[in-house]
Amino acid sequence: MKDKLITEIQASMSSMLSQKQMEELRKVLTHTLQNVEISERKALDIQKIVDNEELLNVFITAKRIEGCSEKSLKYYDSTLRNPLGRRDYYHKPVRQN
Repeated sequence: MKDKLITEIQASMSSMLSQKQMEELRKVLTHTLQNVEISERKALDIQKIVDNEELLNVFITAKRIEGCSEKSLKYYDSTLRNPLGRRDYYHKPVRQN
């Protein structure tokens, strides 16, 4: 896995570095990553998130990461939570609507 990652990094940098620099990059990456365990991470399986509350939390977290203000986050939360909390409005998970 490490070799694959190093090769991908080198391929990305190949147009900017000389052959000698590429060799040095490989040495540095190999040395730096020697005691690091690398595993392939699977993308978030959104299918596993079925609970409305959990979907709302994922949405608010994404908006926070995007840099939205706390005021905007509170607005999103209250606007979306109001209908989600009403049993007569959403009687099944949002993903099923």
